[in-house]
This record gives sequence, C-alpha cells and structure tokens, in this order.
Amino acid sequence: VMFSKCNIAWILLVTESGNHLKDYFLDLDLSPYSALVVISGDGLLNVILNVLYDKCGDQDRFFRLLKDLPIAIISSGTSNGLAASINCNNPFEATKRLIEGSPHPMDIFRIQQGNRTLWDCGIFCWAMASEHDHYQERELRWIPWVSIRSLLAPLIVIARAKTHPATVHFILEQNSTLKQSTNIQHLLNSHKHQHAKCIKDTFVFFVATNIPKASPTMALSPTRSMQEGAIDSIIVRGNLSRWQMLKLFLKIDSGQFLNSDE
Repeated sequence: VMFSKCNIAWILLVTESGNHLKDYFLDLDLSPYSALVVISGDGLLNVILNVLYDKCGDQDRFFRLLKDLPIAIISSGTSNGLAASINCNNPFEATKRLIEGSPHPMDIFRIQQGNRTLWDCGIFCWAMASEHDHYQERELRWIPWVSIRSLLAPLIVIARAKTHPATVHFILEQNSTLKQSTNIQHLLNSHKHQHAKCIKDTFVFFVATNIPKASPTMALSPTRSMQEGAIDSIIVRGNLSRWQMLKLFLKIDSGQFLNSDE
C-alpha cells in the first residue's frame, strides 16, 4: 500500500525454496530495477546474496551489482538480527526508509569452502551456535510460536553440551595489511607475522559477526560497527559446566557476557 501511494511500481515474488529463487533470478534482467526488497529474515538475505553472486559469475561484477542495486530488508523472520542492528525492526519504519532512500552501508564477508565461495552479512556460526540455529529453524519448526522455539533451542544445546576440537586462525583488527592483501592464507600461515594468531583447543561456541545484534534481544557484539572492515569473534572453549553456559546465555541480551568470568 505504501509503495502504491507513492507511485512506486513493484513486483512481488513469493519464494517456494532456495532453488526457486535461484532459477528466477538467473533468468531475470535486473537493469530496470532500482532496489531489491527482502521481506523475510536474515536467512533469505543470505540466499539472495549468493544467488546474485552466482548470477554475476565473478567478484568484480558482483560488487558492481551491489552498488547499482541496493538491497533492503523488511523484517519478518525468526531472529531479524540485521534489521535490529540498524534499529529498523518495525516494518512500517523499514518501508518508510526505503521510500525515502535512506541507505545504511555495511560490510559483507566471504566464506571459502574448498572451491566453493559463499557471501554473507551478519553472523557466521559454528558448534553450539549453529546447533542452536538448527534446532530453532529446523528441528523445532513445527512449533508455531517463535518465543517457545527461542526458549527450547538454547536449553537443548546446553543440555547436550557438545564439544568440538578445532584450530582457529585469525588476524587481529589493527593489522591494516589484511585489507590490502590478496593472499590472506599466507598471512595466517606466517609465524613471522606479529598479528597472525592461532588457537588450538576444544570449543563449545563460535560466532564471527560484523553486526551488533543477532536479534532484537541478543547483543552478541554491541560495539561493532557494520562498516569497519573487521569481524568480531566470540569463542567459548569447552571447559565450562552446563550451569556456566546457562549463565552466559542469560547475559547475551545485554552483551554483558563479554565481561563474564566464565
């Protein structure tokens, strides 16, 4: 209704699956369009980014498309972390900003899995964090009430308390070389580089994020700007009791878990 009252022409696509979305966009000429609006949660936005990358075929064309075709999100998903991070969780306010042309620049990041390249903006999860999302979005999807799923999912993963041995390589944010280098793996493998770090341990929780909030009530990285060219990593090693995990989870809403003794 708001688009029509402002004389904005629009086309609605109700997606049936990721493949449906991919098939639609691969054959679509995007040049006549001024914006792409996602009415969903963060998951569908992730799918669209990767569909657009597949459509472009290479990174340079993908970046040019993102500059020419702004992507807006009107939150209607489970967590809606991206909308919460830009203080735009209200669908009316999101639509108003879109009509007024009020963009909010943000970084995206690349995930390399062998020869496969994926793109995302927001949160990359592993271990307990990804298990939590799996239960909330898949195993418990039959429960129609989001509040009940959001309560049960953390209780299940804390009760399971699975641990995962792994090695995490990263480069500290103050390293400006990271933004200039085209061979990040070389930096990670270089023992001489002063900012290349490595943690080899057993973990229960891992999140890498470039947005402040995972949902309106979950501040994973409250001080993170969305256009700093850096990612915060929240890592919990596997030597915590279930009681300690529960106390950490209860502090996530305010971000106080970052100052916890656990």
